[in-house]
Amino acid sequence: MTYSPLVEWAIYLSALFSPEMIILFCWFLAAIAFSIAVLRKVKPKSIFKGSAPSLVKSCVLIVGSTAIATVLSQIFKRMFRVARPDNALVQEIGFSFPSGHATLVTAFFVAAIMSMYLFYPKFPMPLRRLKICASVLIIIGVCASRLVLHVHRIEDVVFGALIGLITVLFVQSFFKKDIAVEYIHGNNSHTSH
Repeated sequence: MTYSPLVEWAIYLSALFSPEMIILFCWFLAAIAFSIAVLRKVKPKSIFKGSAPSLVKSCVLIVGSTAIATVLSQIFKRMFRVARPDNALVQEIGFSFPSGHATLVTAFFVAAIMSMYLFYPKFPMPLRRLKICASVLIIIGVCASRLVLHVHRIEDVVFGALIGLITVLFVQSFFKKDIAVEYIHGNNSHTSH
């Protein structure tokens, strides 16, 4: 079957940022964080209190958010048992609500953005903006691809993205409370000189 360029793009984007690919990348991040934590003898309490290396804290935020979002997505899918649309352009298995793609891509990339602000206050502003733009475009692109392929309805994608966002905010709340304040003060001290 021949698809339009838009549908081809949607298939490619959905495959590239599939839940399986994001989970695989999270395993990679978890292995890096675990290795650094072991080598530096990081205690688990220090991760949330602010004294662990930034890379370890970033990985914990990203992997933790994505893991919890994955579990929540599966719970909601089994709870609501919403069938997929009849006019899907590609074969998908499982329930439709919420979108696993939207949930995981939002959790992963919002956590990545948040980790940059929380744990890397000296990250250069042009690169910061580039990372934010790329992350937002990926989130929007993946969510749109699921609609283009007719494997989800708009409410599936919106609810999935909300689960991802709320999960990141939840996991972030376990980290040291004054990290954001340190970022703001650190950023103001650089601009005032």
